[in-house]
Amino acid sequence: HGAMKVFTPGRLVIIFTVATASSSLSPRRLQNASSYLRQFDDSLASVVLTPANLFNATAPRTPPTCAFRHLMCKADVGVCPPLKNGTCVKPVLITGGSGSGTHYIASSLEYMVASSHSVRHEHPDADVHVSWPARCPRALGIRPELDLPQFGFLEQGAKLTPWARNQIEGRCLYERVIHLVRHPLTFLSSNLFFGDCTSCWTLVEQFSVPSISHMTTLARRDMQRLRDKTGTAFPSRELSPEVEARLLRANMLYYVVWNRMIERVADKRVRVEEVDVPSLCIELGLGSRAECQRKQSGTVRHASHGGGKLKLTWHKLMAIAPRVTENLMLLAEHYGYPARAEMNIEEETKGTFDLSRGMEVERM
Repeated sequence: HGAMKVFTPGRLVIIFTVATASSSLSPRRLQNASSYLRQFDDSLASVVLTPANLFNATAPRTPPTCAFRHLMCKADVGVCPPLKNGTCVKPVLITGGSGSGTHYIASSLEYMVASSHSVRHEHPDADVHVSWPARCPRALGIRPELDLPQFGFLEQGAKLTPWARNQIEGRCLYERVIHLVRHPLTFLSSNLFFGDCTSCWTLVEQFSVPSISHMTTLARRDMQRLRDKTGTAFPSRELSPEVEARLLRANMLYYVVWNRMIERVADKRVRVEEVDVPSLCIELGLGSRAECQRKQSGTVRHASHGGGKLKLTWHKLMAIAPRVTENLMLLAEHYGYPARAEMNIEEETKGTFDLSRGMEVERM
């Protein structure tokens, strides 16, 4: 790898050149995944999302390009050309949205899989990688960069930036991709109070296809203000109604686009509320039946983003962003969550729909 310095007024930009096994490429930077994938005519890369077309426009209508598959860490060796750039292939990636239960899945599998397999949470290149932000730009011959300023975020004071950069450094793709989904209302409850992680949100913005950036400008300003206000501490759980509404709407967009991207390359989809981890272990061939069914000798690690006590309803989301919520409900039902029936129950119980089942996942 080489680097050249480019001077622009008031700013120094370092652009990295990347060499592949077959040719020398001109300097390339992945400023955002959608603009990069347009050169490969990927069907979703040029889509302009609106609140009204969110569900239909993100539907996987045509097979994804190999560039899209590789960005999503899917090898598809039988479909795509041979891999270059020293890219390796590992067995399984389990991925979903943030707060979808990846800590729980990874911790459970660690006790089950054969000793010949490594299981890691948000640690690229493990044999079994369990991670919501997994993206693999290195497989495209691109040196990964995390570009906070592009989305209005300050590098100084950003939380979890080293962790976020590491998520796109992986050198391995995966034979099988398992799509982990979670009920949208509990997903939103979990993620609303994680909005101060500007590095995390940069991953979302930079690697969403189609792009959501034109619809999240105000929410990103709110996130930076939260970051400025809280410093290194976790944010206050007290948000103004306006800020809460903008963050909820941005996370609804994220839920739809991020899950639709995974849907395009996934071999199997599981709902975290009902996943049978031993059966999944057996199905994926990660251990013998005895290994996958052995009882865990320690404590399963659980994680919470801190929003588990927030009681969200479909009616509340409708009042905030009706068109986005309509599309979110369509995707929820597509994934097997009875959103319409839940909304009817809310009406009958005056908005006190019980999300206790989802709350159990929050405690994972």
